[in-house]
Amino acid sequence: MTSKQKAKQLYDKFIFMLPDTAEISKQDIQELSLFVVDEILNMVNYQPMFIDLSTMETIYSYDYWEQVKQEINNL
Repeated sequence: MTSKQKAKQLYDKFIFMLPDTAEISKQDIQELSLFVVDEILNMVNYQPMFIDLSTMETIYSYDYWEQVKQEINNL
């Protein structure tokens, strides 16, 4: 899953979990998503996560989650 897909998935999960009556802004949902990613970043390090077979580049956990964080900010 790309970092952009993961960012959208996290964002959408928060929207799905909130009751229809909740008055919450897009910015609030972004902040919740960023909080989750920050917690993940506090736990991961630069261990290899996977290899992108199209480029044969090793993707590291920390870098991946930093990219997810950037994509959340772009939503």
